[in-house]
Amino acid sequence: MTATPQTPSAPHEAPTPPVAGEPARRPPSLLARIAHNLRHQHWTAIAIEFFVVVFGVYLGFQLTAWNTDLNNQKREASILREIAADLEEDRQQIDTARTVTLRRMAAAHYTIAQATGKSIDHFNTQTASTASVNLSGRLAMPELPPLDDGARRGLWGAIVTGIYPTPSTTSFDALIGAGEIGLIRDTALVRQIQNYRVVLASYNATQNQSLRPMINDVRAVGEAYGLAAFADIDEAAFLKLVGETPQLSATIESQLGWMALQNTQLQSVDGAAAALLDRINAKIAD
Repeated sequence: MTATPQTPSAPHEAPTPPVAGEPARRPPSLLARIAHNLRHQHWTAIAIEFFVVVFGVYLGFQLTAWNTDLNNQKREASILREIAADLEEDRQQIDTARTVTLRRMAAAHYTIAQATGKSIDHFNTQTASTASVNLSGRLAMPELPPLDDGARRGLWGAIVTGIYPTPSTTSFDALIGAGEIGLIRDTALVRQIQNYRVVLASYNATQNQSLRPMINDVRAVGEAYGLAAFADIDEAAFLKLVGETPQLSATIESQLGWMALQNTQLQSVDGAAAALLDRINAKIAD
């Protein structure tokens, strides 16, 4: 039997090394691999490639959303810290204004009592309700501080010289102007901030439209009787003048009522500021 001659197998060729100076071949792109697998119907490979694409897109969206949410949270915390700083400044101004208002009330109350013998312990406030404070008929006289020597040397000046705070709305106005109110995710907190803004607006309206213009008129009344706001005056002579001048005594008594209303409004604004500040600080601490 004649044996069939066999063709010797070709020896295994080693991969051709890259020629020096030639750039290395890049691996095929994702689209090229998908096209190759489609031509050869490699369904498993196609499924894997498709999953990789979909997962990569999903992961990209998730990372973008996570980064956006993180930036929004940082901005929210920054906004709340700015509002908290404004509230702390508001409370300091209000505390100073209340101290001066109570001192003015003490001077006016003492003057009326000594000059006319009238002891005032409440005020009729049936028409004095505002958006920042709701009064119902009677407003009790608050506890008044004792008069110091400076006030007794210038009772008229102590009565007509006051401080009118200017609470800040800078952070809130910037928040609205920039359209960033939606960054505060706590809707109840947003409503509380907005309500505080309404309380401030009400107080500012009363202060700027009534209290400040009125005190100028009161000073003019005193000047007609030779009373200067920043001058010392003999206490006995001043009390005698008030007792003999119904216009002066009525003016001082009216001012006492307006000061009581201002004090109540300041208390209301301060209470709203304190509650809002506590809530914001708790939110920042979370």
